Amino acid sequence: MRGGFHLNRARLANGVQGLALPGLPCVAHGCSKCCYETEMPLTEADIARIEALGHRRDDFCALDDESVPQLRNDEGHCVFLGPTGACGIYDHRPAGCRLYPLVWDRDSGDVTLDDFCPFHDEFPVAPDKRAELVRVLRTIEAEARDRKAQA
Repeated sequence: MRGGFHLNRARLANGVQGLALPGLPCVAHGCSKCCYETEMPLTEADIARIEALGHRRDDFCALDDESVPQLRNDEGHCVFLGPTGACGIYDHRPAGCRLYPLVWDRDSGDVTLDDFCPFHDEFPVAPDKRAELVRVLRTIEAEARDRKAQA
């Protein structure tokens, strides 16, 4: 499961904003590897932010088996990945995309940088981003529990 989230390994994105920022490794290297076959989870806030751009929920989001909404893939990549490899909603992308390659590995019980990202060793890991990752995961899990309870 690449560039996304699953119960044993949450893959959530690096919180630096702005496509033209110097030093953002994926931008500097022109990499979008994490956008292929993604299983990126979405919070309700992510969904609302993307819907506010005019996108319909059903066009970009699907529930997984555990009631977690995830970004849809189109032809093997995130629906928002453009033909040049740039994100079509970069300034409004999901929290997980902002934090990646910072991930929570449930097997080890620790925050780590995802080695799936070819430039993971170039991303700084600030303590506030570690805390944000945990907050986002708790939100995703709580929203999934609420969805299941309402079903």
